[in-house]
Amino acid sequence: MYQLAEHICLYLEANGIGNYSAESGNTIFRNQLPTEPDKCVMVADIGGKPLLTASTVAGNFFNFNITVRGKKGESGYDSAQLLANEIYELLKLKLKIVVETVTYYNIRAVTDVKPAGMDKNRRPHFFIAFTGLYTT
Repeated sequence: MYQLAEHICLYLEANGIGNYSAESGNTIFRNQLPTEPDKCVMVADIGGKPLLTASTVAGNFFNFNITVRGKKGESGYDSAQLLANEIYELLKLKLKIVVETVTYYNIRAVTDVKPAGMDKNRRPHFFIAFTGLYTT
Protein backbone atom coordinates (compact mmCIF):
# COMPACT_ATOMS: atom_id res chain seq x y z
CA MET A 1 0.00 0.00 0.00
CA TYR A 2 1.15 3.51 -0.84
CA GLN A 3 2.45 5.29 2.29
CA LEU A 4 4.00 8.62 1.33
CA ALA A 5 4.56 9.96 4.84
CA GLU A 6 6.12 6.69 6.01
CA HIS A 7 8.43 6.57 2.99
CA ILE A 8 9.60 10.14 3.53
CA CYS A 9 10.21 9.34 7.22
CA LEU A 10 12.34 6.35 6.19
CA TYR A 11 14.23 8.49 3.68
CA LEU A 12 14.95 11.15 6.31
CA GLU A 13 16.15 8.47 8.73
CA ALA A 14 18.41 6.91 6.07
CA ASN A 15 19.96 10.35 5.52
CA GLY A 16 20.77 10.97 9.18
CA ILE A 17 17.98 13.39 10.07
CA GLY A 18 16.79 11.33 13.07
CA ASN A 19 15.25 8.04 14.19
CA TYR A 20 11.97 6.74 12.78
CA SER A 21 11.94 2.96 12.98
CA ALA A 22 13.61 2.46 16.36
CA GLU A 23 11.90 0.65 19.25
CA SER A 24 12.23 3.86 21.28
CA GLY A 25 13.92 7.23 21.02
CA ASN A 26 12.24 8.21 17.76
CA THR A 27 12.61 11.81 16.62
CA ILE A 28 10.77 11.50 13.27
CA PHE A 29 7.02 10.95 13.31
CA ARG A 30 4.35 10.27 10.68
CA ASN A 31 1.17 12.37 10.59
CA GLN A 32 1.37 13.33 14.26
CA LEU A 33 3.48 15.50 16.52
CA PRO A 34 3.59 13.91 19.98
CA THR A 35 4.17 15.93 23.14
CA GLU A 36 7.67 14.42 23.54
CA PRO A 37 10.49 14.65 22.56
CA ASP A 38 10.93 18.40 22.39
CA LYS A 39 13.13 18.34 19.28
CA CYS A 40 11.46 16.29 16.56
CA VAL A 41 10.21 16.16 12.96
CA MET A 42 6.73 15.36 11.66
CA VAL A 43 5.99 14.32 8.07
CA ALA A 44 2.32 14.73 7.11
CA ASP A 45 0.80 13.48 3.87
CA ILE A 46 -1.68 16.23 3.00
CA GLY A 47 -3.01 14.94 -0.34
CA GLY A 48 -4.93 17.42 -2.43
CA LYS A 49 -4.36 18.87 -5.86
CA PRO A 50 -0.84 19.35 -7.21
CA LEU A 51 0.86 22.44 -5.87
CA LEU A 52 3.15 22.53 -8.91
CA THR A 53 2.19 21.02 -12.26
CA ALA A 54 5.19 21.22 -14.60
CA SER A 55 6.73 17.75 -14.98
CA THR A 56 8.17 15.49 -17.64
CA VAL A 57 7.27 12.31 -15.70
CA ALA A 58 3.81 10.72 -15.78
CA GLY A 59 2.59 9.72 -12.35
CA ASN A 60 0.33 10.53 -9.42
CA PHE A 61 0.69 13.85 -7.65
CA PHE A 62 1.41 14.08 -3.93
CA ASN A 63 1.85 16.83 -1.36
CA PHE A 64 3.38 16.64 2.08
CA ASN A 65 4.40 18.99 4.86
CA ILE A 66 7.27 18.76 7.27
CA THR A 67 7.13 20.38 10.69
CA VAL A 68 10.26 20.68 12.81
CA ARG A 69 9.91 21.42 16.52
CA GLY A 70 12.75 22.61 18.71
CA LYS A 71 13.43 22.80 22.40
CA LYS A 72 12.22 25.77 24.39
CA GLY A 73 14.51 28.81 24.30
CA GLU A 74 16.77 30.62 21.87
CA SER A 75 19.14 27.69 21.34
CA GLY A 76 16.14 25.45 20.60
CA TYR A 77 14.92 27.94 18.02
CA ASP A 78 18.33 28.03 16.33
CA SER A 79 18.82 24.25 16.29
CA ALA A 80 15.27 23.64 14.98
CA GLN A 81 15.83 26.17 12.21
CA LEU A 82 19.13 24.49 11.29
CA LEU A 83 17.43 21.07 11.16
CA ALA A 84 14.59 22.46 9.04
CA ASN A 85 17.16 23.98 6.66
CA GLU A 86 18.99 20.63 6.46
CA ILE A 87 15.74 18.86 5.52
CA TYR A 88 14.92 21.60 3.01
CA GLU A 89 18.32 21.19 1.33
CA LEU A 90 17.95 17.39 1.28
CA LEU A 91 14.52 17.42 -0.39
CA LYS A 92 14.06 20.80 -2.13
CA LEU A 93 14.89 19.55 -5.63
CA LYS A 94 15.07 15.76 -5.50
CA LEU A 95 14.68 14.18 -8.93
CA LYS A 96 14.21 10.56 -7.87
CA ILE A 97 13.82 8.59 -4.63
CA VAL A 98 12.96 4.89 -4.49
CA VAL A 99 11.52 3.51 -1.23
CA GLU A 100 10.28 -0.06 -1.20
CA THR A 101 8.16 -0.43 -4.39
CA VAL A 102 7.37 3.28 -4.88
CA THR A 103 9.40 5.73 -6.95
CA TYR A 104 9.06 9.44 -6.16
CA TYR A 105 9.97 11.94 -8.87
CA ASN A 106 10.51 15.67 -9.02
CA ILE A 107 10.08 16.43 -5.33
CA ARG A 108 10.01 20.21 -5.02
CA ALA A 109 9.86 22.52 -2.04
CA VAL A 110 6.79 24.72 -2.45
CA THR A 111 7.85 26.97 0.42
CA ASP A 112 11.11 27.97 2.01
CA VAL A 113 11.60 27.14 5.67
CA LYS A 114 8.90 29.16 7.44
CA PRO A 115 8.68 29.94 11.16
CA ALA A 116 5.35 28.54 12.36
CA GLY A 117 5.13 30.03 15.84
CA MET A 118 5.38 28.38 19.22
CA ASP A 119 3.32 25.66 20.83
CA LYS A 120 1.74 26.00 24.30
CA ASN A 121 5.06 24.91 25.85
CA ARG A 122 6.92 27.72 24.03
CA ARG A 123 8.72 25.34 21.68
CA PRO A 124 9.45 26.79 18.21
CA HIS A 125 8.02 25.21 15.06
CA PHE A 126 9.21 25.48 11.45
CA PHE A 127 7.25 24.40 8.38
CA ILE A 128 8.09 23.33 4.81
CA ALA A 129 5.64 22.21 2.07
CA PHE A 130 6.62 19.82 -0.74
CA THR A 131 5.02 18.38 -3.85
CA GLY A 132 5.94 15.83 -6.51
CA LEU A 133 4.93 12.67 -8.37
CA TYR A 134 5.02 8.98 -7.58
CA THR A 135 4.61 5.70 -9.45
CA THR A 136 4.12 2.22 -8.02
